Amino acid sequence: MAIEVVYSSEVDHIDLVTVNYVEGTTLMTAVQFSGLLQKYPKINEQSYRFSIYGKHAKAGEAVSDGDRVEILRPLTVDPMTARRLRAKKQNQA
Repeated sequence: MAIEVVYSSEVDHIDLVTVNYVEGTTLMTAVQFSGLLQKYPKINEQSYRFSIYGKHAKAGEAVSDGDRVEILRPLTVDPMTARRLRAKKQNQA
């Protein structure tokens, strides 16, 4: 059984790793086996957030065959603030 673990370290760079696992493996264990935490040391344990196919997931959830696990970066701008800035910029153009 296999899943994909994905991390986007930059806007245009995505690192995808296929992880083979046994039944009952948790999301966090699969992420650790992927090697992405070692490759990107700026991902710290306090800021771990995950999703499976874009839906938020908890580290203790069991993964299923074919899942795509995404390691989420912290937000740099509040989404509402970003939306207001885009709207303001469009209105000025």
